[in-house]
Amino acid sequence: MRVPDSFDEFEESQASLDRLDRHAPEILQRYRQIEADHPDEDYVGLIVERGNDVFAPMFEEKARQEGLAEPPDRFTSLMPREDMIGLLEAAYPGMAEQLPARIPGKVLPVVYFGKHGVRAKAQPY
Repeated sequence: MRVPDSFDEFEESQASLDRLDRHAPEILQRYRQIEADHPDEDYVGLIVERGNDVFAPMFEEKARQEGLAEPPDRFTSLMPREDMIGLLEAAYPGMAEQLPARIPGKVLPVVYFGKHGVRAKAQPY
């Protein structure tokens, strides 16, 4: 499912589609481990580009923890759905309603946070 986005730059919008596809396998691998132990917990995958203001503190912390001189260009992770909805409601009004539903054993919602916008996808697995 492709949701409307608020990207200011065409190149970033196109790159978001590629990044959703490219990073989905690593997110799904982590999610399957969680799902096996906690099948009722509702998670959302996320891909975050450096330069996204909402996640800037996380990049600095990741660099510090890993002893990097510079923060990474992007990171992937998982987040409880409730936390993701709160973040989307605060930072990207209207986007929380567009977050795809998780279908256990079939679909994991994944959200891409770029420098200028956000996009969500229902990722089959």
